[in-house]
Amino acid sequence: MCILYRTNAQSRSFEEECRRIGIPYVIIGGVKFYERREVKGIIAYLNILVNSRDDMAFKRAINHPARGLGKETLNQIERLSKKHGTCLLDAAQKVDIIQLSPKRAEAVTNFIELIGKYRELKEKLNVYELMKGIVDDTAYLAGLEKESTREARNRAENVLELLSSTQQFCQVSEDTSVEAWLSKISLFSDIDGWEESVDALTLMTAHNAKGLEFPIVFITGLEEGLFPHSQSLYPEEELEEERRLFYVGMTRAKEKLILSYALQRVRLSGRRYQLPSRFIGEIPASLIWVERTSIPQAFPRVGRPVS
Repeated sequence: MCILYRTNAQSRSFEEECRRIGIPYVIIGGVKFYERREVKGIIAYLNILVNSRDDMAFKRAINHPARGLGKETLNQIERLSKKHGTCLLDAAQKVDIIQLSPKRAEAVTNFIELIGKYRELKEKLNVYELMKGIVDDTAYLAGLEKESTREARNRAENVLELLSSTQQFCQVSEDTSVEAWLSKISLFSDIDGWEESVDALTLMTAHNAKGLEFPIVFITGLEEGLFPHSQSLYPEEELEEERRLFYVGMTRAKEKLILSYALQRVRLSGRRYQLPSRFIGEIPASLIWVERTSIPQAFPRVGRPVS
């Protein structure tokens, strides 16, 4: 079986559920959610808040987003930590000992102050508030928006999905501390002990599905603004490309095709009601079996039919 989705960020909930109930899975043409660079970078900040001696987290966080600190600067901090027998975070606080350019020294100092700020707030804020504060203070999303590339948009969607997941965690968990959340995601991010058998569920974006076929295919997230994507609704050429992408996904199924959409989704701004994708409405009703008879009236019948 194969589960298709429009954006990489959507894999997170499927991955977590597969691990929770023990379904082996593989991701084609992509990296598992908690192994993605932007996700690991933000989690590194939280790891430092919990364990200031986590040198691996320090190395990942200090240049995430980029602060103009190259390998040589990190080597200098590392040499200083070995000389004084301290962790990298403590060594970085002695940055005045090593001769850095004013710009690099300021970048290190700003990073140390940021960590200090949230270490003081760690016991007062839940994990979502801590993460949201760090993302805002580092202007991470704003930086990705300035890049204005497809890769940057994908990374931004992953960051927003990570924030959304911590928000949901805080809504349903008694313990909303950063330690509790890190303990939970360690089950998903520790892939070293996860065995992927040949007989596994396949997860991938519709973009990566071309040329592949599966007996059973699920196309998920068929909602306006998601598939078709909100950034592809205009001009018409972009929407037509989304329509072709949907058609590619449909034709990956050899025996059975299952289309699904969510009635509601939790976003950072709250719970949103979703409209089913126009692409569902373009399929002749005679070709669709609907699980609930009340749903077809909700299908917007707009655009050109799929041929």
